Amino acid sequence: MALHLAGSFLCEYRKIISPVNYLRQLKDETLLDHPSLTGRGTEISPTEHALHVAKSFALSLGKLTADDSVDKLAMHILARTAYFAPGIPIPRNLLLKTVDSSEDNFEATLQIEDALKRLGDLGFIEIEQEGSIVMHQLVAAFVRNLQRDSEAQAATEMAVLTEARRINSTGYPFGLLAWQPHLRIVTNRAQKRGDERGSDLSNELGYHLHAIGDYAGAYPNFQQALEINRKVLGEEHPDTAKSLNRLGVLLDLMERLRRRQAVL
Repeated sequence: MALHLAGSFLCEYRKIISPVNYLRQLKDETLLDHPSLTGRGTEISPTEHALHVAKSFALSLGKLTADDSVDKLAMHILARTAYFAPGIPIPRNLLLKTVDSSEDNFEATLQIEDALKRLGDLGFIEIEQEGSIVMHQLVAAFVRNLQRDSEAQAATEMAVLTEARRINSTGYPFGLLAWQPHLRIVTNRAQKRGDERGSDLSNELGYHLHAIGDYAGAYPNFQQALEINRKVLGEEHPDTAKSLNRLGVLLDLMERLRRRQAVL
């Protein structure tokens, strides 16, 4: 339906908006409020649904009830999934770290699978063959805009932080490459708050990028971690000193690399 609405909008208003400008507008956080996604420019509904993307999502969401244990769990998972990078496969084990679950509790494991299937049946997520989860950008925006769920965001950040820290500690960064986009987007959101978790995520992302040789990418993250620690913890705190040291080591490495390239 979203493709139909977008195509109809571009056809109707092709004289005043180009596809390039239209795509640029859709990158905004309020993309669901864009006139094209609320039915402007078309009166034909190929699926006989309301010509409004957010309203269609709301109808599907209304089928989940808090009285049902599986539906309630599905709503929790839905909220957490929305804080990962949209359109990028989320490793199932990483997503499940955001909810309270125990591998030893077989019934709980079955309920999680039932909840994921429920979300898939309602069109909120896609479950890929190997088990990873994908949420479309429009769905993610709808879920986040519906209710800013700080608990869900915190759970997602902690799961990503813990797993990134575990992988970084092994010294082998390749295990993180597959879901690096999730670390990036979760970190970017946390940085805006300027708290300790934002600093920790910035540091882990910086460490990962440093490990794979992306020094230019690591620098702003180490710098952000340092700025947050200075503000929140103070100049004399050990974590601030560690951040300063990491940034200094990176800058020294970048300078030595620059000199070597200049000689060549």
